[in-house]
Amino acid sequence: MEAQEASRDVAETTGRLKSTEVNLEQASQQASGAAQELRNAQEAANIAREKCSRSRAGVEKRCNELQEKARLQLKGWQALKLQECGCGPRRELRDDRPGHR
Repeated sequence: MEAQEASRDVAETTGRLKSTEVNLEQASQQASGAAQELRNAQEAANIAREKCSRSRAGVEKRCNELQEKARLQLKGWQALKLQECGCGPRRELRDDRPGHR
């Protein structure tokens, strides 16, 4: 009788071990799949970050160009206003065409 019980215990333990091995294999496969998804997501994030960095650099460059252009136009506008009101340095306009002084 004890031999039968021991045999049953061994069979049950073997069954649980196989079941645990199957569960472990499934978990391992799921972990591998999740790790691959994570690597793919990280790669996509790196690509997106690089694209954003390039776009940002382009926008910053364009902003700097526009700021410089605006500064130059503002200086020109200020100089024109000063000339119109007679407050700024006077420039003699010359006509270099032949026959004109």
